Amino acid sequence: MILTNVISTTIEKAEVIELYKTLLENQSSNFSTLINFFLAISGILITISLAYNYIIAKNQIKNEVKKEVENIEENIKVKYDIYLKEEIERIEKSFKNKLLNNETTALSSVAMHCMKNSDYSGCITFSFYALERFIDLGTDIVIRQSVDSIYNILTNPAFVPEIDADKLDYNEIVRVVNKIPDLLTIEKENITKELNLFKSRVMI
Repeated sequence: MILTNVISTTIEKAEVIELYKTLLENQSSNFSTLINFFLAISGILITISLAYNYIIAKNQIKNEVKKEVENIEENIKVKYDIYLKEEIERIEKSFKNKLLNNETTALSSVAMHCMKNSDYSGCITFSFYALERFIDLGTDIVIRQSVDSIYNILTNPAFVPEIDADKLDYNEIVRVVNKIPDLLTIEKENITKELNLFKSRVMI
């Protein structure tokens, strides 16, 4: 009887131990499964995060490159526009100067022709027209020479009696005189004084 009870007790203990063993194995298996699950989730989240960051970084780089290219294109366009404008202005100025030079040469030639033919009124008129072109060209030395030449004609005792004051277009002449640079203020005043004398002769 006692032996039977001992055997029965031993069997019961063995069953309990086996039961605990099974439970532990199941728990270990479940725990491993849970860890694997979390690892898989973590791996997925890390992959998604890396992919998202890659896309964001790629778009940022793309936008930065696009912005930089646009800035470069704009700078090139601005520089080209400035260069083109400057070239057009340079060509226009060069053409205008050549035209003014041709006109000045022609007017000076006519003034000299009038002088040779004792047409002093015509010489004065065309000399003032030539002076206006010299002023537009901005050549100070030539402007001074032209002003001095006109003043010498207006005050030369040999020419004054021969000058037909009625033929002088005073309005046009005064318009040109007013364009004489301030650097020649004294010469400008002297010419104006002489012109007023001729004008007074017409009014007599």
